[in-house]
Amino acid sequence: MANNISVRVRMYRQGLGDCFLLTFMKKGKKKFNMMIDCGLFLGTQFSSEIMKAVADDVKTETNSRLNVVALTHEHYDHISGFKLAKDIFQDPAFVFDEVWVAWTENQGDPKFKEVRERFEKKKRGLRAALNGMSELNPLRQTINSLVNEFFGEGEEDAVAVAGLTVADGIPLPMTNADTWKYVLEKSVAQPPRYCSPAQSFGLAGVDEVKIYILGPPEDFELLDDEESPEDETYRKNLRMAITDSFLAAATEVDNADFDTNTYLPFDDKYPFAYDLVKADESANFFRDTYGFDQDDPNSWRRIDDEWLGMAGELALNIDGITNNTCLAIAIELVDSKKVLIFPGDAQFGNWISWQKLKWETIDASGNKVEINVNDLLKRTVFYKVGHHGSHNATLKKSGLEKMESPELVAMIPTNQAFAKTKNKDKGGWRMPEKELMDTLELKAQGRVILADEAGVAGNEKNDLHERCKKLKLSGAETQNFLRAVTFGGSFVRNPTVSSLPEPLWVEYTIEG
Repeated sequence: MANNISVRVRMYRQGLGDCFLLTFMKKGKKKFNMMIDCGLFLGTQFSSEIMKAVADDVKTETNSRLNVVALTHEHYDHISGFKLAKDIFQDPAFVFDEVWVAWTENQGDPKFKEVRERFEKKKRGLRAALNGMSELNPLRQTINSLVNEFFGEGEEDAVAVAGLTVADGIPLPMTNADTWKYVLEKSVAQPPRYCSPAQSFGLAGVDEVKIYILGPPEDFELLDDEESPEDETYRKNLRMAITDSFLAAATEVDNADFDTNTYLPFDDKYPFAYDLVKADESANFFRDTYGFDQDDPNSWRRIDDEWLGMAGELALNIDGITNNTCLAIAIELVDSKKVLIFPGDAQFGNWISWQKLKWETIDASGNKVEINVNDLLKRTVFYKVGHHGSHNATLKKSGLEKMESPELVAMIPTNQAFAKTKNKDKGGWRMPEKELMDTLELKAQGRVILADEAGVAGNEKNDLHERCKKLKLSGAETQNFLRAVTFGGSFVRNPTVSSLPEPLWVEYTIEG
């Protein structure tokens, strides 16, 4: 394999968020640099300073030229770096040769309007739910956070809901939509490359690398499907029926253009309008049974605001749709046939759609060969774990179990301490999910690299070494793996906690 192309995968350790820099290297050729996403979870302390350190490192490492910037989806923790470090990225000297996004961003695609309209209808429902909730409703903060983080409404929404202004020392940054737009427009190659499943292509000037587009699917029902196979039929149908009723109530409040009668939970001869019944002196039964004042002991019987309880479910449903619109790619090193999988945060609907994909390629003898996703998964030597290691972003039978390479290495962009601060009443977010982490360790024989793991200075690989030892990877294989791993760069994560610097990134080199 002498002089075959190799790739160095650099995972930045900024916190809960994705930012990967891939550098393709071959003797006698220029390096080719691809960045996949650049973001940090909303609410991370010193986020701007951290992402400026990341952007500076990317700029220096690439000599101010990224050959490809791939944006998987419009979640804050995947794109916010472009606005948190906008002064660096917007420097005209910092060039993006190409920007890749999914077909769902292409306004010229015939399905674009349908996808956006259905998505926007659900977003309107959430906005209406926020308007209908009291300030003391514990669900309000959660829903507002979901609206802001997941749906690209911008940090200014959170500021407005909190009643804060610029005078409080909180800047009002550009929205996610603004960020997305400027990154697309920064592409030297205009328009950006809109990627559809079953496409394949090479990298400009790098014949030894081939890109396979896995997702997002073009079937809207798969975009809307984030349930596991065991649950999808019963739970999905029930959930969506309830969600539709929620939309009816929400859009009734919001006065949106929506046929509410189609989705009301009761026939229109059964409900009674609150104001009419309250004003009707003959309606003693309703007053005595259901009450009309807030402190009436029977007011609990009314269901006026019950529809608000579905807001969290709807928010998670929209989150699943967004994740299922992720640009998911496989990267093949042609000479060695090694494959790298970058699924963004793709969930079930996206993953399962890959099963029907086929590509035609030419082998070393010049013969036409058909390959499918099972072949790509079988040859996968590197897996970027989706959605920070959550339970619903890595398929089992149609995903991880098909990754059979004895060289498999996984990287997880997570920050476990930060994740535990979310959803505290349920013990925080489990990122990575224990069962998934256990399976990854077995499949990769301990070669799982977490962004928030690093030993003390000079011994940063201690955690990796112990994991390989626990999974009984041979001494020679462990040493080969550790030699391919490098920690580097330097930043201070939170100076109010510790002024000690830590590595800015960890990278793994895959030899062709």
